[in-house]
Amino acid sequence: MWQSIFWHIPALVIPVSLVYGATRFENPKEIIGEAIQWIRRLVVFLTTIAIVVHLLTWLV
Repeated sequence: MWQSIFWHIPALVIPVSLVYGATRFENPKEIIGEAIQWIRRLVVFLTTIAIVVHLLTWLV
């Protein structure tokens, strides 16, 4: 069965965001709020990289 690295991204982004939020805040609501912001940032960042790589492979 063919596996893509993209299936593992949610499993990595969510814990990284939660850990980052927990290092900055103690209140669970603040941790979750910070985690949601980091999830957004990481998704935008990783999507941008994926698009750039896809365009570069398409041009070559």
